[in-house]
Amino acid sequence: MSRIRVEAEAWRELLEIAGYMVNAAKNRKAAVRLSDEFDRKCEIYARQPEMGDLRDDLGDDLRSFTFRTWYVAVYEPLDDGIRVLRVFDGRSEYGRHFVD
Repeated sequence: MSRIRVEAEAWRELLEIAGYMVNAAKNRKAAVRLSDEFDRKCEIYARQPEMGDLRDDLGDDLRSFTFRTWYVAVYEPLDDGIRVLRVFDGRSEYGRHFVD
């Protein structure tokens, strides 16, 4: 079985997005769909870590995948899965979070 490791910062970002959907947009179903699709995509990419888009602009050997249309998960491939580093709204300038 492939391993999925989600860093605390990525969990916080995902919960922040879902919280906005529930509290501001009053759309609990959208928040559940967001979480479900994130989980499903993590499972897919953990089985084939090199499948994601290579993101040399964000760091060495980082990759990404999209979910729920415009959300982006940035991850590091592992020998036995993936380590999700960050989750962003793809419409934002999320690259600034990776600047050294």
